[in-house]
Amino acid sequence: MKWKKVDAEFKRSLNSVKREDWSDVCERVTPEEPFGTYFQVAKNPDRRHFQLCSTTKADGTITLTPEETVETLLDFHFPTDQGDTDTAHSNLRGTSRRPPDSPDDPPSSIFELEEAFRSLNSKKAPGPYGLHADVVREVFATNTQYFHALFNSCLQVGHFPKRWKTAQVVMFHKPKKKESDPSSLRPICLLDFLGKALDKLVTQRLFHHLLSNSHLHEHQFGFTPGRSAPEAIILLKSWIATARQQEKHSVVVSLDIKSAFSRVWWPLVLHNLKKYDCPRNLFGVVASFLSDRQVRMEYGTSTVTRSYSAGCPQGSNSGPLLWLLIANDALNLHFADDIKILAYADDFYLFVAATGKHVIQAKVREALATLEEWSKSAKVEFAHEKTQLIPFGKKGRQKHPPYCSYAGKAIKLTRSMKMLGVILDDGLTGVAHLTYIRGKIAKYLNRLTIARGRRGLSGKILKVLYKRALERILTYSAPAWWTGTVKQIDKANSVQRQALLAISGAFRTTSTAALQVICGLEPAHLVIELEAAIYKAKHHLTPISLFGEVLTGPQLETYQRSWIHPSSIRKVQRDSGSSPSELEIFTDGSKLDGGVGAAFHVIYGQHKQDFQFRLEDHNSVFQAELSALQQILLWKRAHKPT
Repeated sequence: MKWKKVDAEFKRSLNSVKREDWSDVCERVTPEEPFGTYFQVAKNPDRRHFQLCSTTKADGTITLTPEETVETLLDFHFPTDQGDTDTAHSNLRGTSRRPPDSPDDPPSSIFELEEAFRSLNSKKAPGPYGLHADVVREVFATNTQYFHALFNSCLQVGHFPKRWKTAQVVMFHKPKKKESDPSSLRPICLLDFLGKALDKLVTQRLFHHLLSNSHLHEHQFGFTPGRSAPEAIILLKSWIATARQQEKHSVVVSLDIKSAFSRVWWPLVLHNLKKYDCPRNLFGVVASFLSDRQVRMEYGTSTVTRSYSAGCPQGSNSGPLLWLLIANDALNLHFADDIKILAYADDFYLFVAATGKHVIQAKVREALATLEEWSKSAKVEFAHEKTQLIPFGKKGRQKHPPYCSYAGKAIKLTRSMKMLGVILDDGLTGVAHLTYIRGKIAKYLNRLTIARGRRGLSGKILKVLYKRALERILTYSAPAWWTGTVKQIDKANSVQRQALLAISGAFRTTSTAALQVICGLEPAHLVIELEAAIYKAKHHLTPISLFGEVLTGPQLETYQRSWIHPSSIRKVQRDSGSSPSELEIFTDGSKLDGGVGAAFHVIYGQHKQDFQFRLEDHNSVFQAELSALQQILLWKRAHKPT
C-alpha cells in the first residue's frame, strides 16, 4: 500500500511538472515567432524518438538481439551487389568503370568552392567524425587556397577521398508501417561535411552537363531544377483532355519502386554517365565515390560497420541525381501510340488511352510488361501491391471502367488517387482534394485551439499560423486542381471557415463573409485563384484568368533558361576605384502601422529630388519595392532617356 501511495504521488508530480513546462512553452510564443514546439506537436503528435524492435529477416524469422537487428537493417537498406549469371549484367559490370574518352571538365573557381561551403547547413547533424558545418566553414575561410588546390586535385585525378565515404546511419520510422518490417524504417546517412562540399561541387557540374545537353527526359519532374509537382499533374490532365477531344477513354496507372534509393545499381549509373558523354574527370570522381563505401550504425552499446556496393546514400547531394540516371532509361522506353509515361523522382505514372475497354486492358498489359523488362535490367522492383488505376471517361466520369490485371494479379481500381500530394478524382472536379485538405487542416486546428483555450494562445498568433502554414497547405499545387467552379469556391471557403472561427472565437452562427472581415483575411477562393495565376504566369501557361481579367500570351514576359557552367559564375564586385556615377537613385518600400508606401531619391550632379507615393493598405512591402522600381524607370524615361 505504501508503494502504491508513493507511486501515485510521483505520477501526480510528474504530470504537474509536464503541464507547467507545457504552459511555459506556450507562453513563450509570440506573433513574431509563432512556430515552436507546440506547433510541431500539433502537426505530428505521435512523433517519437527511434526505438529499435525485433525485425523480420529475409528468411521470415525474427531477430533476437540488438546486434542482429542492426545487421538485418543494414543488410536490407545497404545491400551488396552480388555477381550473377546474367550475361548482360556481367558485361555491363565488367566495362562500367572503364573511363570514357571525353574531355575533362575545367577546374573549379574559388567562388564556386565558396558557394559549395556556404551551402552546408548548420542545422544538419555532423558525420562520423563530429565536425559541424560551422567549424568546417571557418576552417575553409582561413585555408581557402589549400582547399581550392585540394578539391581541384580531386577533380584532376578523379578521386573521392575514402575517409569522406564513411557514413553514420540513423533510422526514422515511416508512419503507418509495421515496425517489424525493415522497409518501415528510412535510413539517413550523416556524412562528413568536407565530403558533402566536394559532392555538391561535382553534382552541380553533372547537372549542368546533363541539362545543358538535354540528356534528362522532359517528363521527369522530380529533383530537376525548374520542375515541380503541379507541372506534372497539369501535363497529365492535358493528356486526359486530348484523349477526350479524340473521344477516347483513358486510365492512369501509378507505379512505385520498392526501396528505390537503396537499389541504385552502381554499374548502370556509370554506364549511363558514359552514354551521356560525361567529362572524364567527373566520371572518375563519381566512380571513386561509388566504391569502398561504408556505413556505421550505433544503438546502445552495439556498433555495426558494413561495406555496401548498391544504393545511394540518402543525405548526400548526389543521391537524387544517381536515381535520375537510372529512371531516365524508363522514360526513354518506346511505347505504342496513346501510351505515355511521366515520373516524379521514383514515382511513375503510366497514361493509356483507347476507344474501348478491351483495347485499354491490352495496352496496359503491354506497357507494364515493357516496364517490367526495364526493371529487371536496372535491378529494381515494382511494388505491385501499391499499383493503382484510375479511369477517365471520354465524356466525364466512366460508369463502367476497365478492370486491368498484370501477371495474373488484378490492379486495384480507384475513383480517386493521391498523386504528388494532390487527390485526383475521376471527374477532375478538385472537390475530393478540398475534402482531403479540410480533414488535414481540421486536425491541426483542433490541437491548436485546445492550446489556445487552455494555454492562452491568442487569436493573433493563430492568424499568423494560418497565413504562414495552414494557408500554404490549402493553396498547395493550386494550378493543378483549381478550376474556380461554384463547388470548389464553396468548399474552399468552408475549409477556411474552420480557421476563421478558431482565430476570432466568434459564434458558429456567424457568416463566413463576416468572419473574413473580422479576421482581416482574404476569401480563400481568391487566394487560391491568385496562387494559380502566379504559377501560370511564371510558367507561361495561358490563358490566365484572375479576378475577372484574362491575360494572354503577348501580355506576359517569357523566361529563356540558360545553363551556365558553375566555374564560369563570378561574384559581382563593386569597383571602388571608379569615379562616382553621374546619376544615383535610392529606393525604399515599407509597411508601417497598416500603411504601405514607397519612395525614391534622385541625385543628379548638384540636383537632388525626393518622390513619395502611397499604396493601398492591402499591398505588401514587396509590392511597394516593385512599385518604387517601376516609378524609377518611368522617371528615367521621362527625364533622362540616355
